[in-house]
Amino acid sequence: MTGARYRLQRKETVAMPNVLGNTSQPVYTYRWKDVAVSDDKAALTDIMPQGDRYRIEDTRPQEAGKGETNA
Repeated sequence: MTGARYRLQRKETVAMPNVLGNTSQPVYTYRWKDVAVSDDKAALTDIMPQGDRYRIEDTRPQEAGKGETNA
């Protein structure tokens, strides 16, 4: 496992089998696949293509909220 904090991910469409009775009907869904990893979010933002098929995922979101108090 890598220690990189941020992951650039791409959305991929997947067809999963779904058997009802004697017929098989595919169910279309999606999964996120890693394209690149880095500790620098700005570097990933620079190479990220436009569109809603890409996202940057923070693998340690609890560190982003350090110092905050819940009131």
